[in-house]
Amino acid sequence: MSRSIFIVALLSLFALLSPFFYSWPYSLCISILASLFFPPVAIVTGVLIDTLYFETATSHHSFILPYFTILGFVIGAVSFYVQQCIKTRIMS
Repeated sequence: MSRSIFIVALLSLFALLSPFFYSWPYSLCISILASLFFPPVAIVTGVLIDTLYFETATSHHSFILPYFTILGFVIGAVSFYVQQCIKTRIMS
């Protein structure tokens, strides 16, 4: 049991550090993979990607909405739902 917790912790740490080393599409894929095991990782990674890649208001391509935070919330909610369904199927 402790080995699986260690692997989830390493995957979560890798997902949180990935925006600093990879571009946002790769970080998004790693975040989706990590959120299957621990759903809040997607939300935190979305906030982090928005913080790093959000354009300033002076840019003509800027938008008001923090898309990656919203996407992280949606991915986290879906992975939480999937995780609950899998636990329910295993229990019954």
